[in-house]
Amino acid sequence: MAKNENKASVLAFDRRLSSSNAMFFGTKWDRRKDKDVGRPLPVQEKSVRGVIDNRLKDKDQTQTKVEASIENPNLQTVDYCALGMDEDTLRVLFNIQVAGKVEPCACNNPAVKEKIREMVSEFAESDGFVELARRYAVNLANGRFLWRNRLGAEQIEITIKADGKDYVFSNIPLTGFDKLEEEVKENAKELGKKMADVLSGRNSHLNMEVDACVKRFPGMEVYPSQELVLDSSRGKGKKSKHLFQANYKYQGKDFQAAALHPQKVTNAVHTIDDWYHPEADKPISINSYGAVTSEGKAYREPKNNDFYTLFDRAVQQGLSKLDPNEQKYMMAMLIRGGVFGEGGE
Repeated sequence: MAKNENKASVLAFDRRLSSSNAMFFGTKWDRRKDKDVGRPLPVQEKSVRGVIDNRLKDKDQTQTKVEASIENPNLQTVDYCALGMDEDTLRVLFNIQVAGKVEPCACNNPAVKEKIREMVSEFAESDGFVELARRYAVNLANGRFLWRNRLGAEQIEITIKADGKDYVFSNIPLTGFDKLEEEVKENAKELGKKMADVLSGRNSHLNMEVDACVKRFPGMEVYPSQELVLDSSRGKGKKSKHLFQANYKYQGKDFQAAALHPQKVTNAVHTIDDWYHPEADKPISINSYGAVTSEGKAYREPKNNDFYTLFDRAVQQGLSKLDPNEQKYMMAMLIRGGVFGEGGE
C-alpha cells in the first residue's frame, strides 16, 4: 500500500486552453475596423530554379566540383503566402477557450487524485492561477502567437473580445510580463482574472475572440504553419514545402485560407516559463523538461527541476515543499495537459 499511495500508473490531464485555426486575411490598415474582415489569403505554389550553395564535404571542396554543382540546378517547388500589392495588413482571426477546473481526467489511484485536488485548491487560494493566467493574457496581448509575422511589422493591434468586453492592445513588445505600461498591466490582469476563475473552478469556461492586425509593407510574404509531410521521398521537382490552409466561408462562398495550426497558437500562449533558472533571460514554452527544439536544448534538468521530479515531490510531501515558482511551473504543466502516469502511455 505504501508503495503505491503516491503513484498512479494511469494519470492524465485534459488541456485547459484550446484554440481554433488562426485564419489569415489581407486587408488595409485604415479599414481594419470595418465589418468585412478582408480577403482570405490563399496558399500559392511556385517553382524556382535555385543554385546549390550548401556546405560541401571536405573531399568535394575543389573548384571543379563546385563548378559542376553550379551547373546542376536546385529545382524547388514550394508553397508560399503573401499579401496583395493593394493590401498592407495581415489580419489573423481565431477563437480561444479556457474550459474546466484543473483536475485529472484519468487517475487510477484515489489517494493521488485526492492529493491533486488538495494541491489545486491550495494553489487557487493563494491566487497562483491569477499569475499564470495573467501571463497567458500578456502573450495574447503582445501577439506572441504571430511568430515570424511580427518581423518587419510597422504596427500591431490585438483586439480580444471576452465576456462582452473588448480589450485592445497596441504594439506590446515581447519584453517580459512586468515591463508593461500601467493600462496594459491592468487590462491583462483583468483578462487573466477571468481565466483564473475558470482554472480554479469558479466558472465553467471563458470564450475569447482574437483579432490581430499586423501592418506590413504591401505584397510582403506572410507565414502560416508549415505542414509535416510524412512522405520523405524526394523526387526532382516534387514540392518540398507545404503550408497549412483551412476552409473559410467568405461572401457566401467557400475559400481555402492560409492559417496557423491551433497547436502553434497555444504553444505561444503557454510560453510563460522563465522560472527554469534564476538568471533566465527569456520565457520558454511550458514543457516537462523545458525542451526548446530550435536550440536542441532542455532547460530543465531531470531529477532536479523537471516536471516529474517536482510533481512527485509535491504529491509525496505537499505543495508547500515547492517554492512559489516551482508551484507555478508545475500547475502550468497540468493546465497544458498530457499523460503523466507511471505507465507512460
